[in-house]
Amino acid sequence: MQQVSQIKNMEILKEAGMYKLLIVEDDKVLKFGLKKCLEEEGYSVAVSENYIEVSGVLKSETVDLVILDVNLPGKDGFEIYRQMVSVRKIPAIFLTARDEEDDIVKGFDLGAEDYITKPFSINVFLKKIAAIMRRCYGKEGRVIVQGDLTVYPDERKVLKKNAQVNLSPTEYKILEVFLRNINRVLTKDALIESIWDKSVNWSDESALAVNINRLRNKIGHQYIQTVFGVGYMWGVKDETDEC
Repeated sequence: MQQVSQIKNMEILKEAGMYKLLIVEDDKVLKFGLKKCLEEEGYSVAVSENYIEVSGVLKSETVDLVILDVNLPGKDGFEIYRQMVSVRKIPAIFLTARDEEDDIVKGFDLGAEDYITKPFSINVFLKKIAAIMRRCYGKEGRVIVQGDLTVYPDERKVLKKNAQVNLSPTEYKILEVFLRNINRVLTKDALIESIWDKSVNWSDESALAVNINRLRNKIGHQYIQTVFGVGYMWGVKDETDEC
C-alpha cells in the first residue's frame, strides 16, 4: 500500500506547470475525466460541483482558471461565476449542453474567455485552455499568494511581507514542487526524484532535509509540515497554533 502511495506522489510531481485549474461540474464521469486529462498535461486541478465547495477551494488556493458547467443544481454556473468575480477576476470557460445564442452571449458578457458546447473534442479543449493561459498570463505573469508569501513563478521571485527572499536554485525548486501540490503529502523519495537529476549521487534524505530546513528559515516554518515517517506537506499553518 505504501509503495502505491509513493508512486502516485511521483506522478503528481511530474506536473510541468504551476497553473491551478478548478472544474465545477456535477457530472462525475466528465469531471474526473477532464481532471485526469488536465493533470496529464501538467496542470494542478481541483474539482467541485456547487458554490459551497467552490468557496472552500477559493479560500485555500489561488485558482488561475475556472471551468464551469452552466447547468448546475442550485446556483447555475453563471451565478457562481458572478459571485466569484465579485471577489477576484478569474478567467473562465463555460461548458453546456445547450448552444442557444442567449446563453453564449450571457457567458461572454460575464467575462468568460470561452464557451464550449458538449460534447466536445478533448484535444480542442486542451488547446483552448493552453491558448487562454498564454493570453491571460503570458505577458504579465501570474501570482501565487500563500499567507504572507507572494510568488511570481515566471520571474522566479519570492516576496515575504513585500521583502524579496533570496532562494538558491534548489530551494526554489522545492518551493515550486510544494506549490504544485498544496495540502498533499509528498514522500521523501518522490521529492528527491523531482528535485534532483538521477545522476546526482548525493541527493539523499539528508540533503533534502538540509534544503527544506534552509527554505523554512527563509520563508517561515508555518508552511512546510513534516509528516513523520512519510515526508512533507505544504499547508499554511497559523504561527500561533501549537506545534
